[in-house]
This record gives sequence, structure tokens and C-alpha cells, in this order.
Amino acid sequence: MHILTTVVALAVIPSCGGLFGVFGKKQRVVVKGEVECHGKPAENVRLVLYVKNWLYQSNMDKYLTNKTGTFVLNGTRRSIWTLDPRVRIYHECHRSNVSDVMHIEGPYSRARSSNNFSKIVSTIVLWWLELKFANVLIVRV
Repeated sequence: MHILTTVVALAVIPSCGGLFGVFGKKQRVVVKGEVECHGKPAENVRLVLYVKNWLYQSNMDKYLTNKTGTFVLNGTRRSIWTLDPRVRIYHECHRSNVSDVMHIEGPYSRARSSNNFSKIVSTIVLWWLELKFANVLIVRV
């Protein structure tokens, strides 16, 4: 009975560690893009890159867009599962004070002979706010 308990405990510990970022593969998410409001660059729009887990959500990066409306968000996490990255956008385009959440869709295509996963995301319209993403990368380090 003691041996069985030890085996079960050893099988469970790595799984629990993966939940809290101790074990698992190191994964990196990079999101580059441009935010426009009515065809003009949107300055000082707050963007937050986060990972949603079944237990909690964890912020990876945050950024305010510059005068040209461009931004780069990136973050790294260890996880035993593939990350589910999301971008939260806080904007006041048309003074709507709407907070929209955009899910970065997968699956991601794997580049030949590398560990890079990438997907080109087309223009997305959230109310009056227009987002143009150059690329979204999930890299397994």
C-alpha cells in the first residue's frame, strides 16, 4: 500500500507543478499590430496580453499604443498545455467606453524545421475600433 501511494504521489506532483508554471514547456507569445479608430491611428489605447486557464487568468504583458497606433505585446510562460493567449483592448473609440476581448484563434501552422507556430490574423473590427495584426506567434522555447 505504501508503494502505491508513493507512485500516485509522484504521478500527481508534475501535473500540479505544470498548473503553477514550475514544470512544462516554456512557450512565448508575440502579438504585433496596429489600432485604428475611423481610419486614423489610435493613440493611448491600452492592450493587455493574458493567458486564460481553467483556474485563473494571468497577465503576460500590457502596452499603450503610440502615436502611430502600433503595438507589440509579448510574454513567456511555462505550461504543460498549449497556451490560450488572449488580448484585452480598452478603448474609447466613439466614446463608447466599451472593453472588448479578442481571442487569438488557433490552431497555428508550424514552420518547417523550426519550433515557430504562426498565424496571420486579418483585420478585425470591434465596434468602431479597427485592429490590424501583422502576425501572431506562439514559440515553444
